[in-house]
Amino acid sequence: MDLRCVEKGAPWPQQMLRAKNQMLAKDPKDLEDALKYRGLAILSVLYRRWATMRLADADPWTAAWATEHMFAGVGSDGAEDAWWCTAVQFEDIRLWGIPITGGSADIHKCFDQICRPLPYVLLYLTGFPQRVLTAYVAFMEKLQFHNAVAGALGRPHRRDAGIPQGCPLSMMFIAFLMRPWVQSMLTLGAMPRVPADELLVYALGEDHERVFREAYDATHDYLQHLGAHMAHCTSAVAGAIAPSCKQASNAITTAVGQRPRP
Repeated sequence: MDLRCVEKGAPWPQQMLRAKNQMLAKDPKDLEDALKYRGLAILSVLYRRWATMRLADADPWTAAWATEHMFAGVGSDGAEDAWWCTAVQFEDIRLWGIPITGGSADIHKCFDQICRPLPYVLLYLTGFPQRVLTAYVAFMEKLQFHNAVAGALGRPHRRDAGIPQGCPLSMMFIAFLMRPWVQSMLTLGAMPRVPADELLVYALGEDHERVFREAYDATHDYLQHLGAHMAHCTSAVAGAIAPSCKQASNAITTAVGQRPRP
């Protein structure tokens, strides 16, 4: 099958527009909470092969906006590389006695809540290969999911929002949407990290507490503008100085708790 036809506007074969949504429990000890499951979409083998090839072809485009602060989705690195790199940097900073405060912002249901028209428009405006984008949009807007629960498949359904976590292109698109956030953190004097579908930011030096609070507050604002919000139970604040960490944690918990969800 020559999938270049779909890049020229031909419809995707109907057999490829089906996905098995395998529900994976995040916490094996809490299987009764439906919101604590991760839906991993198992897509057609042919589509995954096409997406993998086009992801590699888009390397020159990705290199034009990717930064050293991004890991998964923009090269051969992944989330584990981000955490190892950050851990080594934190240890080095502690050895030199430099005060530091940082925190992570876990994006609640990150892949499932993406408003698809937003990346469609941004990808088009930033020069993403038009034929690949045409085929991708056509696939996503026709894709039907079958939830896999207790060994059975549910009825087919479509989704108005979200991108499949099992798509080779999805992680790259998440990193792409975080490019403005990275730039805003650097402008504030903070150090950002985009390991995968979560964000990490830290500040160091004499004014680290103020810089971190401003950066974390701006992170919350950015996620709200994207139509997302932080998963408070899996987000954390840490610091090399215990009082600093506690003060920052109290201030952020209060500020975030008072904000309405989008």
